Amino acid sequence: WKENYRLWMDALRRFARMGGVITTGEDAGYIYLLHGFGLLRELELHLEAGFHPLEVVQHATFNGARVLGREGEFGRIRTGLSADLIVVHGNPLADFKVLYPGGATRLRDGRVETCEGIRWTIKAGTLYHAPTLLADVRALVRAAREGKAEREDG
Repeated sequence: WKENYRLWMDALRRFARMGGVITTGEDAGYIYLLHGFGLLRELELHLEAGFHPLEVVQHATFNGARVLGREGEFGRIRTGLSADLIVVHGNPLADFKVLYPGGATRLRDGRVETCEGIRWTIKAGTLYHAPTLLADVRALVRAAREGKAEREDG
């Protein structure tokens, strides 16, 4: 796999140098990939391929809209354009780990530290507090597990 990634990254860089438009995507729901998490891994792979963090953000936003022929509708933050946003604690250009919904652990100066993830999501003008949503999901999973255990025992 290491060689496959090396070849992919080299081809991606060459394509970009030739003027190709790079976008992002994921194979969500395929082989245990959760929706949204594959995209974050894709962003990290673009960094690993040698793209600057601002280029990677452009791959995931404006370039996607451009390839779809809809750059006049979304893909940038501008008056009159549709935009769903996330608010994070930290600078994603310094560390994409702050984009993980539940935060992430990382190694810094030989120590393991935890960074916060997304704090707020703004979807169609409505604010969603991400930590509250995650707590709700944990409660639903806990209730489902407890209910399943009761059904198996009963």
